[in-house]
Amino acid sequence: MNIKELQLHWDTFGRIDPLFAILTDVRKEGRRWSTDEFFAEGRKEVDDLMQYIESVGLEVPRKKALDFGCGVGRLTQSLADHFSEVCGLDIAASMIELANKYNRHGARCRYYLNQCNDLKLFDDDVFDFIYSNITLQHMTPRYSQSYIQEFVRILSPEGLLVFQLPDAPATVESKSLRHSIKSLTPNPLLRAYRMLRYGGLKPVMQMYGVNKDQIVNLLESCGAQLVGLKQGPMSEAGWISYLYFVRKSSSSDS
Repeated sequence: MNIKELQLHWDTFGRIDPLFAILTDVRKEGRRWSTDEFFAEGRKEVDDLMQYIESVGLEVPRKKALDFGCGVGRLTQSLADHFSEVCGLDIAASMIELANKYNRHGARCRYYLNQCNDLKLFDDDVFDFIYSNITLQHMTPRYSQSYIQEFVRILSPEGLLVFQLPDAPATVESKSLRHSIKSLTPNPLLRAYRMLRYGGLKPVMQMYGVNKDQIVNLLESCGAQLVGLKQGPMSEAGWISYLYFVRKSSSSDS
């Protein structure tokens, strides 16, 4: 799925059932998330993360933070409780529209629509903290790795980058005939089929992993170093998810 298709699918998710698309609890499908409960999950996640960062001795400047793949601002709003200024970035216009609606921090929290496979709208070295969770896993590795390189570029010299990405499926499951046929069907035909069957676009949420060693090598190649790694839970059976903690390499390390 290319970047334009990815945008189309997530924009559709944002119009159909945005909170469920972000936190896919099967009990909440069909707009069953309450906004209070949904944003409370974001506060807990960010508070737990900041406590963990402090517990392992990773100091972070508290000026400017970025939430990559912000959706409707679940984590962006909570990051604004810890940082002076926070930017939320998402590929879907429908998500950004809702994020602005739910913003309770005024100008301290700003949202941006990004339709490119880079982060050229931001200058080098501008963010003290960059966080991305359950976002990179939904794009093909060529895009997730490109964004990781961009994270390093826009990270401040003293800043901390934290991102989540699955490694690879822990078990190999046999594929059904239907899945095999689908994997061999060109995207234009799949889109036409879905339009005929569902009367419009049925959004698809794809899952991808990247080998952990490959990520470490990528970070080193773009002037960064892994300063922490934490294995996290993964709702998709057979997948192992990691939380990467990254800093720019200092001149003495290079």
